[in-house]
Amino acid sequence: MATSQTPIDPSMWTIRFKHQKATILLFVNPLASLDKVKEDLLSTLNETHSGGHFNGLPIPTHYSGIAFGVPIDRQDPSKGWVDLEIPETEVKDGAAGKKKVGGKGSVLNSSFKGAGLKDGAMVAFRFVTKGKDLDAEAMDEDEVDGQGHGYDVVIPSYDDDTLVDQSEKSRGQ
Repeated sequence: MATSQTPIDPSMWTIRFKHQKATILLFVNPLASLDKVKEDLLSTLNETHSGGHFNGLPIPTHYSGIAFGVPIDRQDPSKGWVDLEIPETEVKDGAAGKKKVGGKGSVLNSSFKGAGLKDGAMVAFRFVTKGKDLDAEAMDEDEVDGQGHGYDVVIPSYDDDTLVDQSEKSRGQ
């Protein structure tokens, strides 16, 4: 987060963090760890919402209570969201056998740049606690993907010169 202690420089990216109808803009070092970015987002939420709640949900006390998601289709975020962090899995590696990909040490999980994001990217966030997805619990079952992950993001659109709420299409997944 760009605070009075953190000077803004041209290499920083502006990231749009989305949750329900809210968008939080943060200046982020593209090479900063995802944990550092979560710390900055958590700090921003605590500074701007002193009541301890954001969009009706309790703000986590630790950055590990925040999960990031990216649009399935960057051109159409109403198609839903998937987790940004790739869990560690084993895949076949030709004749050599199996190898592990993803996980905490993966370059894809190291930073926004490593994950392939760009300046101005949209990143959804949700609150989780001890294996429970607080956002998914607050959402209807049809708004959550089969793994119980739900990014509650409302994307507005203009239809016939009238603002129409697209929450039915964009929430979940």
